[in-house]
Amino acid sequence: MTRPRVGALLAAATVAAVVAFGPDAARACQSCFGADDGPMIDGARAGGWALIALAAFMQVAFATFFLILRRRLRQAAASASTGER
Repeated sequence: MTRPRVGALLAAATVAAVVAFGPDAARACQSCFGADDGPMIDGARAGGWALIALAAFMQVAFATFFLILRRRLRQAAASASTGER
């Protein structure tokens, strides 16, 4: 097992310190400052709606799949009771 180099650890610690102790304004987006309109807010809103639409589509797809399975089960049971193939 090899030990990490001291230089790599020092670089990682420096980056972590800069990120942790850097100014908060550099990490904040427009919504954090209370902007009601802007391209980032519009993009976040559109992304939220896209995720909601994707979740709804997947739920409808699962429900449709199980309804198809139920219909095929009924058809198979009806054909088995009549002796058809």
